[in-house]
Amino acid sequence: FFAYLSFERPLLQIIAKMENEGVEVDVKKLKELSGEFSDKIAALTTEIHEIAGEEFNIASTQQLAKILFEKLELKSSKKSKKTGAYSTKSSVLEDLEFEGHVIARKILEFRKFSKLKNTYSDALPEEINPETGRIHSRFSTTSTVTGRFNSSNPNLQNIPIRSLEGQKIRQSFVAKENHFFISADYSQIELRVIAHVAKIDNLIQAFKDGKDIHRITASQVMGIKEEEVDDTMRSKAKAINFGIIYGISAFGLAKQLNIPRQEASLYIKSYLAAYPGIENFMKDSIDYARKHGYVKTLSGRKCFTHEINNKNGMVRAEAERLSINA
Repeated sequence: FFAYLSFERPLLQIIAKMENEGVEVDVKKLKELSGEFSDKIAALTTEIHEIAGEEFNIASTQQLAKILFEKLELKSSKKSKKTGAYSTKSSVLEDLEFEGHVIARKILEFRKFSKLKNTYSDALPEEINPETGRIHSRFSTTSTVTGRFNSSNPNLQNIPIRSLEGQKIRQSFVAKENHFFISADYSQIELRVIAHVAKIDNLIQAFKDGKDIHRITASQVMGIKEEEVDDTMRSKAKAINFGIIYGISAFGLAKQLNIPRQEASLYIKSYLAAYPGIENFMKDSIDYARKHGYVKTLSGRKCFTHEINNKNGMVRAEAERLSINA
């Protein structure tokens, strides 16, 4: 109830204003991007067909699986639970790409450009309200377990930011005359929160002193002095910092950093040894969720984890990860 009175109810008026205000998009720029994406999709289609040695529907999971796992005889142990057919989901293709298969990388690119075109450059102009000339997305704080914002009709939260093409989509959103956009973000908010809830004194002190957290982590995990940490090491430490608190596995970290799994496993062990409070917090969160069926945020919001005692190990592990995240 405290969370509702303190956060949820006061936020309703702001959400209403956001929805009514809407946002303007540059339709001409979006049309240009659609043409650019179409050219890229056509080129990738040709390249994929050449590697496969025949033409097929790349968007068809059945035809794609047949090409990858029967004709090209690539190895994968992941199959659909419903049909028993080989899976062609992104994680499978990423594993194949990691193993050096060019066709997997090309298919991932094909899917990326297809999504950008179908979901954004083609679709966004159709969402413009004819009366206001603006897009009016809907926002909700009750559609997710943790209470974070959810955007729908259309979803404006999932537009990629790291890729050049995603940035071009974002640039098509324009401020009205005599106005401008402001971009604001918390600095390392996840690490600050876990330092607080897990009571990690050395991390808390580092934040208070304004130190470079990723450099400190690199120093502790890699067993070197802070001044010896270079940019590559700091970049690895950043991936470790954010990856481990979200439950990344040794395999996932190895793939992200492009390092051997054994090395990634050592990084994770060294990290948890350097910050023992994090592992204790994770275990306590899972134990609490198993006992009560939910965990609580700092504001007292209950986040239910219904599958925490599921007999299926994969389902249970996902619920455990969600309980920590929440």
